[in-house]
Parts: sequence; structure tokens; C-alpha cells
Amino acid sequence: AALARNQNGLITDAQLRAHTSTDWQRRQLFRGGWLERVGPRTHAVAGAPRTYQFELRRGLLMLGEHSVVSYGAAAALHRLDRSAPDAVEFTVPRQGRPGHTDLVVHTTDRLPAIDIVTVEGFRTTSATRTIIDLAHARARRPRVEAAIDSAVRLGLSAPHTLARRLET
Repeated sequence: AALARNQNGLITDAQLRAHTSTDWQRRQLFRGGWLERVGPRTHAVAGAPRTYQFELRRGLLMLGEHSVVSYGAAAALHRLDRSAPDAVEFTVPRQGRPGHTDLVVHTTDRLPAIDIVTVEGFRTTSATRTIIDLAHARARRPRVEAAIDSAVRLGLSAPHTLARRLET
């Protein structure tokens, strides 16, 4: 219960196996209505509120340890200007691309450690990487400019950092 509480009411199969001793105990949690499946290998405690944070955590747990919140969702977490407050998007390494999923999932060949930060408890692309991703996704120019301005104003990036990263 404490683990699920810290994960917005969610738990994975692996975590459930680590915290229960038998298959019978796990089956009883589902039969008794305590847990419900919300995605591959991912379950929610019955009654857990389906908030924005729930959806972000669900995606991260479903996609695995190398996934990050990205693009518009990362912009929202960083509180960049003109970000969509309900965007739910993720990036995974290209070889980790999931099969069929209801999530918006981008892939990449490069996701270095410098591009990953934790914001409000979520693995997220850095503000600099988020701006690059928004530009890559052909977000409208005013949106990218607003993201740059707010990232600099909030101290999340710097003009020379953005310029250097855009060159590479």
C-alpha cells in the first residue's frame, strides 16, 4: 500500500511479486477488487484517482525504467510557457519501443544522462532537451519561443546551452 501510494496508486507486476509471497495472494488482490489492471504489467489500487499524475506514472511504469516523460508533457512539468497542461507523452530508447499501447510514445537513438532530470518525482527530459524535442516535432514557432524564454527565465536552461545543443 505504501509503495502504491508513492506511485499515484499504481504498482507493477514485479513490485507486486516482491511484496507478496504467493501467487494465491496476488490473485486474491484482484478477485477481491483491491487491484485492477490498467496496462501491461501495471495495476492500480481500486479507487485510485485518475489524475494527470496518475497517467504520467502509469506510462512510466508501463514503459519501463528507461522511459521518460517528454515533449509536451515534459514542458508542462517544467511549467514552460504555452505548454499543454494535459499532454501525456513519453520517450523510450528505440530498441525499447513497446508494442501496441494507448500511450503517445516517441523513440530516440540518444538519451544521455544529461537529458534526464526528475521533476515532481517523474523521470523527465531536461528543459533543454524538451525545447529541442518541441522544435523537432515542429511545434509552432511562438510555442518554441515561449518555451525558450520561460526556460531561461526559470533558470532551467541558458541561451548558450541551447545554442550548443542545437548545433550538435
